[in-house]
Amino acid sequence: MKKYLILYLIFSVSLGSCVQDVDDVFDKSPSERIEEAMKYYDNLLLSANNGWIVEYYPEATQKYGGFVLYFKFEANDKVTVGSELAGTETEESVYSIKADMGPTLNFDSYNSILNYFSDPALNVGGGTGLGYEGDYEFILEEGVASEIILRGKKTSNTIRMTPLADGTTWEQYVEEIQLMSTNGVSTQYTLTIEEEYYPISASGRVFTITDDTQRTVNAPFIFAPVGLKFYEPVMIKGNLLQNFVFDPSSE
Repeated sequence: MKKYLILYLIFSVSLGSCVQDVDDVFDKSPSERIEEAMKYYDNLLLSANNGWIVEYYPEATQKYGGFVLYFKFEANDKVTVGSELAGTETEESVYSIKADMGPTLNFDSYNSILNYFSDPALNVGGGTGLGYEGDYEFILEEGVASEIILRGKKTSNTIRMTPLADGTTWEQYVEEIQLMSTNGVSTQYTLTIEEEYYPISASGRVFTITDDTQRTVNAPFIFAPVGLKFYEPVMIKGNLLQNFVFDPSSE
């Protein structure tokens, strides 16, 4: 069964436009600046009263695609973690902000929901011995109240976190994600741009798009409540593509 992806919104976010410009402060030592950055990010993590939606990509080449996670940080160094794969189940563990060539976010106690993506003993992803090859330690690269950018210490993948909207619970959000992943799954799709059609094949959560020059582009993606989003924008026939909305009438 083919499904049609309707282009809903195209944008390219440059954090340079949303992150506060901060001049170098030369009257403070490197250790003082790191300490200030750690405090800044700790307060920022706590600022999302409803928790954070996390666009998590395991494995260095994103060959498994992306998964939606949920982090809710508390002032007592506790964090509640959820995952679309775990449904409405959540689990609490301990986190910390540390200094390692810059501030890092660390999950200091075992969390079965997060460590599901990094445990090589599990027969998932690449199988026993590999698992999903994901991260549980992250470099805090940039952040404001509307978005935090992490980088996996092992994979170097970009991990984006945005606040869960007020009035929406994680249980509601994850149910929407699971419904979208069920309705939107197929092995063949068609991308429509300006009345031209491009075939797409899917393996797990990675699209392979063939353009009009027979060039193939791999596009790892993550499900969203209304559609899906590529890990990074893909250029097809002069169009920068990243965000799509699911159209149920195309089934």
